[in-house]
Amino acid sequence: MKQTVLTVLMLAMLVVNAVADDAADATERERKARNETQKRLRNAVADADWQAVVALCSDRVQSAIRQQPDPDAFLIKIIPVAFIAKRTHVSNSSSSSVSMRNGEMTRSSQHFMVVRLSERESSIAVTWRAELIAEEDKCVVEFEPIPLAEQIKRLPTSATVPPKAAANGGL
Repeated sequence: MKQTVLTVLMLAMLVVNAVADDAADATERERKARNETQKRLRNAVADADWQAVVALCSDRVQSAIRQQPDPDAFLIKIIPVAFIAKRTHVSNSSSSSVSMRNGEMTRSSQHFMVVRLSERESSIAVTWRAELIAEEDKCVVEFEPIPLAEQIKRLPTSATVPPKAAANGGL
């Protein structure tokens, strides 16, 4: 009887370890997909390959862009092109959470590409954020498809935006 219990416990431990390994593999695949998507986005923006940029976006963002009379010109207004192309003021941010739903623990995480548009000395940080969302075997980019100038108009007046951002980032 003791041997049967030990065998069952050992099998249970093997299953738990296999599930944990699968989860770790999935997390690593998601991380690689996010990094690859961010790299492809930077390169597409630097090359002004707007079709490639749109292809990397979520369905919601793609739909908003395609509704515009001139999608390429609209992209230039909603993405901080100069910052992304030159890879200046670009950083990554992530957050994780754990919650209980229907008695089951769920984990979620969000990963962002953040572009700082304001001067460091500014009392208000002006940023453009794009969420990198892992889906199945790919990663998509999700952001607000609103011109940067409109986003900045909504900010308090004490925020300072560098002149280069106004000239090159579609502001």
